[in-house]
Amino acid sequence: MNSRFYQGFGRIFNNNRYSYSSKDSSSTTGSPIFYKSHLDHILYELNNFILKKVIVDREANPLDEINQYLVDLYENCDMENLVTLDRPPSDSLTRVELSPMELLQKPNNIIYYTINEENSLLNFNLEHFKEWFRNEIISILDLIELYKKSSRVYTPPRRVYYIRRSPIISGYLTNMELEDELNYCYKRVICLYSLITTDAIQSKEKRKGLFKELNFVKVLVEVLTYQMDLSNIRINNFIEDFITHYPKASFGMGQSKRLHDVVWTMEDDLAILGDKVADSLINLL
Repeated sequence: MNSRFYQGFGRIFNNNRYSYSSKDSSSTTGSPIFYKSHLDHILYELNNFILKKVIVDREANPLDEINQYLVDLYENCDMENLVTLDRPPSDSLTRVELSPMELLQKPNNIIYYTINEENSLLNFNLEHFKEWFRNEIISILDLIELYKKSSRVYTPPRRVYYIRRSPIISGYLTNMELEDELNYCYKRVICLYSLITTDAIQSKEKRKGLFKELNFVKVLVEVLTYQMDLSNIRINNFIEDFITHYPKASFGMGQSKRLHDVVWTMEDDLAILGDKVADSLINLL
């Protein structure tokens, strides 16, 4: 079996099957919009409502009111218009192109870059390219963390397997299977980040290949989080955390450890994995 490969995954949606490969994940003259979750608004409103009931009103048992409020939020939310992966044509600009200086700033959301922006990034010096690449990985890990079950522990990978595997994302997956795929996706992102220790970030030609792999991972994360939204996994996790912690004092406190901490603490530890990943991806040859 050939040890070198392109990343790949499949998707089943509305009885249609789609295939994705890092071989084909090139930047375009346009700037497709990354999927924006409808649950961002719902969770924001729900969190404010719960804090009011718990902290301001000091209600002893607000669960019934919370459930009803959540039902009302869904009824007032046009799901058909908000839950979508539809994109404008690939050559359409949906935002102003970023300058080289703006490209170095951590984006507020995951974005797809235009060919012009990619060309600017390809010409960055090594220090600036590494800074940009770290910011990209941090943005992806931060999104994964929004969907991660808080009680689940993620550990960095040691094998190329996680970037080689080709999952099928569909509505046939259970919530637990979707959560497993999110964990595998995290490991895939760390495999990709391990390339920061290799010459893949130094050569302009290899940087082009790295862009393909990064674009592919963004599409996978987009499709997976979309499917998790259809299964209401973020809402379920939020309610589960509330029930677990309330009325303890820890309710509402953020995590002290973040998934993206690996970016600042493990670069040297990822060198061996980075060499294996670089030797495996066809786009980096």
